[in-house]
Amino acid sequence: MKLRLNGSDIDEVVTESMLEKHLMSLPGGDADSFLILSKSELSYIQTSGSSNEGFILEYQEGDIAKHYTCTTSPLSTSQVLNAFKGYLIGSESWKVDLSWEKEDLSSDSSSFGAFKLLLIGLLIFVVTIVLFNA
Repeated sequence: MKLRLNGSDIDEVVTESMLEKHLMSLPGGDADSFLILSKSELSYIQTSGSSNEGFILEYQEGDIAKHYTCTTSPLSTSQVLNAFKGYLIGSESWKVDLSWEKEDLSSDSSSFGAFKLLLIGLLIFVVTIVLFNA
């Protein structure tokens, strides 16, 4: 398992006490305030927030089509810590303890947005040519 704190890799063996220490250190607010525990690039659990303001929680299972957001928000430190500890030891109980909603992060939805931008750009180009040639 790999642990990432506010964009920096933690190069130590991940332990439950380490998870608690880093979770408690998250500043929240507008600052970088996230913790990611990953099995691989596409399999992870992540949180953002702080002990004072509460947390949001997400996980993904090997594919962007399997990305989930916890519908309970804000979460307490203990709820997030229990989820991270469960993920660390390979337990699935944390998934049952919380409610989840599947997120659509597939490239199909973003492709449509890119297509619209391309059409708008093409329209601007054509209008510019027509105006300069008139």
